[in-house]
Amino acid sequence: MEGHLQAVGFLYKTLGIIWLALTVLIGGVVAVVLLFFGSALALACAGEACPIAADVPLGLMAVILTVVAVFFAAYSVAAITAGIAFPKRRPWARPLVVVLSIVTLFLNIPFGLAIGIYSLWVCFSQKTAKLFEEASS
Repeated sequence: MEGHLQAVGFLYKTLGIIWLALTVLIGGVVAVVLLFFGSALALACAGEACPIAADVPLGLMAVILTVVAVFFAAYSVAAITAGIAFPKRRPWARPLVVVLSIVTLFLNIPFGLAIGIYSLWVCFSQKTAKLFEEASS
């Protein structure tokens, strides 16, 4: 079962690093595009009533994309943390992996589905429970 703990740790570290890199990369590109588009829109209208500006809710888009970026960044940091702590049998790592596994089931279809099911199987195994009980005592 020790090998399964290592495998789950590796999977979540890798998944977290990939999601964090994608969040930073895509978030940066989107921020530049929104900044450029907003600046171009402001220059095009130049103080006049601009009918295009009413149709483009840049503020709302920025808020929604920020919330999505913060969610993925938090998910990534939690996954990296769980990936490091789970093989070391930290008592709080097992519930964290269960929560991340449930989120991963729906977030990363089809690979996340496989990772989530495997992680849940490892977390709820009797052998894993014994390993975590031994580590806490």
